[in-house]
Amino acid sequence: QEQADIGILRTQLEDIDRKLHWLQKDFNAKESAYKKSKEALDAMETRKRSMHEHLALMVLSSEKRKEEKLNELLANIDSKS
Repeated sequence: QEQADIGILRTQLEDIDRKLHWLQKDFNAKESAYKKSKEALDAMETRKRSMHEHLALMVLSSEKRKEEKLNELLANIDSKS
């Protein structure tokens, strides 16, 4: 009876060992995919943030030029009055 129990346990351990090996490989592959995905996400968020900053600078510059042009026109009107 003891010999049979030992055989059963060895078979179960071998089965678990195969499952653990497969699960470890699966985990490693998914972890690698997660890291690549995270890097791509971080890079895209950085790019978006940079583009927002650039857009804000362009809008500010445009508004400043408009203000300068308006002030110039108002000064011309005042000088002609």
